Amino acid sequence: SDDDALTLKSGTPEVIIENITVKNSTFVSRVCGFKIGPQTFGGFKNIHLTGCHFEGATKPPGTKYDPHHGVFVNVGNGGFIDGVLVENCTMRKIPSAMSVFLGRIESEDWMTHWPGKPENEVFGSIKNITFRNIVAEEMGRFGVMLEGRRESKLRNISFEKVRIQSAGGGKVKEPVPE
Repeated sequence: SDDDALTLKSGTPEVIIENITVKNSTFVSRVCGFKIGPQTFGGFKNIHLTGCHFEGATKPPGTKYDPHHGVFVNVGNGGFIDGVLVENCTMRKIPSAMSVFLGRIESEDWMTHWPGKPENEVFGSIKNITFRNIVAEEMGRFGVMLEGRRESKLRNISFEKVRIQSAGGGKVKEPVPE
């Protein structure tokens, strides 16, 4: 993909995107392998990724965005994310394996991309996110990014058996033992 490989977005507060399962898929992307948001006017519940592989593409993106994330869980317009499970996945050659970000879109692009939608004054919420049995090799600048806000904190984010190895380290063969 020249941008995000698979993205879930919610364009209206009345719509909840829920009960989504992605299994045994490979995502090669120049930006994000799997992303929720930042168009999050409504909500997202019960999202499950299992047995997937995420890899960074070998050339720069055709978009204005830099390559960033294997999995990016992102609230940018209010709304909420409640219940994401990412398990039994592998990642390779991406600057960040997993990121969870709670913020707002505050740019001149706002009205171009979402005409008629007012900027949201609240941050929204992110809770109940689990990353389990993840192996990430040859990763870049940072392994995990978590960013909440004083006004709206991230809640119940867990990592179980996660191993992230930088591009300068040795090969990772197995998940961390219990």
